[in-house]
Amino acid sequence: FISPSTILLEHLMESITAKELMTTEVVVVNPSMSTKELSELFTEKMISGAPVVDEDGNLLGVVSLSDLARNNLLNLGSDSGKWTLDYHLQGWDNKMNQEDLEGMHLEVEGDVKVEDIMTPMVFTAPQDLPLTELARAMSSGQVHRLIITDNKKMLGIVTSMDILKAIGKSD
Repeated sequence: FISPSTILLEHLMESITAKELMTTEVVVVNPSMSTKELSELFTEKMISGAPVVDEDGNLLGVVSLSDLARNNLLNLGSDSGKWTLDYHLQGWDNKMNQEDLEGMHLEVEGDVKVEDIMTPMVFTAPQDLPLTELARAMSSGQVHRLIITDNKKMLGIVTSMDILKAIGKSD
C-alpha cells in the first residue's frame, strides 16, 4: 500500500529543481586563505563548506569542515597518527606494503592554506536537475554540497540541508 503522502512527496521531489533550492549568494574562498581564516569564516557565516575559486571566479575545488578536521588530526601527533594514516590512505593498503604506507604523511611548511587541504574535485549540477537527482548525486558522491552551474559559470549551491528542508516542508 502506497500512502497519499508518499505519492505527494515523490511528486514534490520530482517537481522541485536545483534552481528553486539553491542559495545564490554563495560564500567562496580563495586558495591562499589560511585555515585559521577559513575556520573563522565558517563560524561567522555558519556554514560547513565553500567552493574555492581563483581571482577570475573559476572553480578550483571545495573545502569543508571535514578537510579542516583531517588537517588538524594530521598535526595532533602520534596518538592520532595510526588512525589518521588509515583514514587518509584507504584503498592504498592493497597497493603498498604497511612499511611504505607508514612513511607517507603530509608535510606543510609554515601556515596551512586552503589550497593545501581542499578537495580539488568539484561536483556540479545543472539548475534544472530535480531534487531526487540532486539527492542521488550527493549520496553517490558522498558529498554534502553541489555547485549549480550553467556553462561552467557558478549560479549557486545546494547543500544536503537544503534538501532536508525541502522534504520537511512537504508535510
